[in-house]
Amino acid sequence: MQNKTKIFIQKFGGTSIGIPSNVRNIQIVINENSDKQIIVLSAFTKVTDLLIDIVNNLKNLNYDDALKLLSNLHNIHFEWIVQLSNSQYQKDKLIAQLDQLTEQIRSIIQGIRIINEVSDNVEKRIIAFGEILSTSLFYILISDQDKNIAFLNAFEIIEKNDTNINVNSDIINELLEENDIIITQGFICLENGKISNLGRGGSDYSAALIGAAISAHQINIWTDVDGILTASPKIFNQTESLDFISFTQIRELAKYGAKVLHVDTILPAIENDINVKILNTSNLKFQGTLISKTRATKKFSISMLNNISIIQIERTDDEEYFNKILKSIKNITLNKLNLLEVISNIDNTQIYYTKQDNQSNYSIICIVNPDINLISEVIKDFDYVYNSSDKTLKIFLSSDISEKLLNLIYEKLKLSLNK
Repeated sequence: MQNKTKIFIQKFGGTSIGIPSNVRNIQIVINENSDKQIIVLSAFTKVTDLLIDIVNNLKNLNYDDALKLLSNLHNIHFEWIVQLSNSQYQKDKLIAQLDQLTEQIRSIIQGIRIINEVSDNVEKRIIAFGEILSTSLFYILISDQDKNIAFLNAFEIIEKNDTNINVNSDIINELLEENDIIITQGFICLENGKISNLGRGGSDYSAALIGAAISAHQINIWTDVDGILTASPKIFNQTESLDFISFTQIRELAKYGAKVLHVDTILPAIENDINVKILNTSNLKFQGTLISKTRATKKFSISMLNNISIIQIERTDDEEYFNKILKSIKNITLNKLNLLEVISNIDNTQIYYTKQDNQSNYSIICIVNPDINLISEVIKDFDYVYNSSDKTLKIFLSSDISEKLLNLIYEKLKLSLNK
């Protein structure tokens, strides 16, 4: 079937599915696509954090506080229903589904109250309700459209164990034979027969896994910004979207602070030569940024990561001893820390890394495809490394001047956009 029909994976994040105006845009996107579609939904924005707060209160035996948070959870989804319902019949149906699912959470809380214990399995089951709620409600909302729509729980098709994650493509393909659209959850899966999750960035990962398993034509990841930009819009007022970027380039930017997506989550798609497009649910006119294996942008893009720490190893005359020390420290950083760069010169080797909750006074600015001539004067007094093969520049500097230098570089590089 895949050879005859294009299949698009449409993944919508929390700000897309959780904001009523964006939900209307989701409906437009779905209706205007005549191909087969698999809709992968996250929980509403901030709902997963709310569910984690419920779990933490349960672990601390704060049952009344957990029930108050459950009431907040119900209210968030109730307001969504009120704003989006097309009829009283649909509204009643949506409220009934919401009541049923929140009552399931309440029953779990009551069970925990009896035994005074929250197991790992129960914790993951509670957290999974964010995606179960969003998909169940959205399915009811769009099920009366003139399309054949199927609902599929992600834990029926995605299963993980200690070493592998498997996707049951047969179930998906059978549903696609009879339906135009499948609604399913991101993030959640099955593990050892119990509901579990794929971890941070799990919804993007779900989309990539499903897309790879069925050889989808393209994976569209819908966010709240205009794709991949030349810099963070939270720092700079004037940024420009990139039409396309290679996976290697976006991986470097993400490694050094870019927040659009957790890049490794789309690796299953890239490895299977499936393009990924980043789109904006709030701006349907935006054509998106295409991420592919080989098509690199010629425009620059810049990001910065703070709280960098350094291990410096002085070189000795005993080269073998020096290499043993270096290898030993690398192994430690790989196991305990997030290793960023290893830079060797005649006198020493410097290892740059980050560690969770670690505060330090060093930063790294990363620039993909920089115009070195434009910024050479600005960066001449700083340590940096330039990889000519992938055209990536990393600048190492003290955090107290990092924002100033970032702005100076960006102002210079903006000139290259007009070339």
